[in-house]
Amino acid sequence: MRVAPFALSAQVGCALAALLNDAYRPDFEEVR
Repeated sequence: MRVAPFALSAQVGCALAALLNDAYRPDFEEVR
């Protein structure tokens, strides 16, 4: 059952990456 925690952590990582991407998009647009 070691795959379940890994899959959960991967989902959480993807969600955090998406949130950070959306949060930093305006900053990148302002820099341009």
